[in-house]
Amino acid sequence: MEKILFHSAHGDFYLEFETSDSVDSICKRFGLPISQVSTYVKVAHDDEYQLFVDPFSPLSSYGSAAEFMIVPNRNIDYRAMLGRRSMPTPRAGASTWMQVEAVDGVGKAEVKGVFLTPEECVSIVDANVKQALLDCGIQPDEILIVGVSGGGDSNALLGALVRSEVVPVENIRPVMMLGIPDWDRGKERAQAICGAHGLDIRFFTPQETASAIGFRDSEKDWVTAFEKTFPGDDLEVLGVYGVRKVLEAAALEIGATKILIGANLEDCLSSALYYACNGKSAFPAPVAKIGEVEVVHPLWLTPNRLLKYQSRRSNHRPTCEPATAMLIA
Repeated sequence: MEKILFHSAHGDFYLEFETSDSVDSICKRFGLPISQVSTYVKVAHDDEYQLFVDPFSPLSSYGSAAEFMIVPNRNIDYRAMLGRRSMPTPRAGASTWMQVEAVDGVGKAEVKGVFLTPEECVSIVDANVKQALLDCGIQPDEILIVGVSGGGDSNALLGALVRSEVVPVENIRPVMMLGIPDWDRGKERAQAICGAHGLDIRFFTPQETASAIGFRDSEKDWVTAFEKTFPGDDLEVLGVYGVRKVLEAAALEIGATKILIGANLEDCLSSALYYACNGKSAFPAPVAKIGEVEVVHPLWLTPNRLLKYQSRRSNHRPTCEPATAMLIA
């Protein structure tokens, strides 16, 4: 293999590597979050890049590869990160889990630190998702419309849904909204991850997305219209609304009544605090009726850090970097 190219909006960089390296080890060496990059491979005498979804195997095992390309899915300036002199210290192979437990007979509580393996992280996520589905009254014959993005918590949610066996795999219907350029970069990865779980994904085109959110001006796209109307405002505000409207539209197409969103504990908590600070009732969790569908948050009790540990055994497992999470037992 000749080179590894890091291709970002802020420039291209060639990364140093050894033949024993994997994409995972290279990302860790340079402090790149592996959950926020896509990897492509190009073989000798071929100008086309192909999506690469095996970041843990040694690069030397792909003898026909002439070049690997790593592309970040977030608009972050990695120039300083890649050029800095001091590299991050190696991370531990387990997550720190802080558990609050009652002490029998004394009416007190103790905080206990527990180190979790990747498999234990996956087990906790799976258990939380399954319990949330049961608590929300999901029936075995129901069709679940699941929002996916190709990265982040939705990937963890997909795997947990499949393993929960609350509904058959064929009743899990992934849907991805297209129309925001930065978000659209996850399309190929979303398709690959869904394929690995035996799921077919439905992509809403930018035109379909515009229709779902009620944008009717055929002369310009809704992203440009938003940026011109609300200069300086974060497009993600409208994007989050768009995701819900797209999932709702996908559900109504096939007569489904449940849409699932990968909002984690911090997402749900911050939303509740926002509404409370503005004197409004918080958005109900883990399930709430909106219009003709019910919005379900299966990850509502799962901390973000627990979802960011990338299992060594599979690229499609939830990710969980070493961090401190809190469980009220």
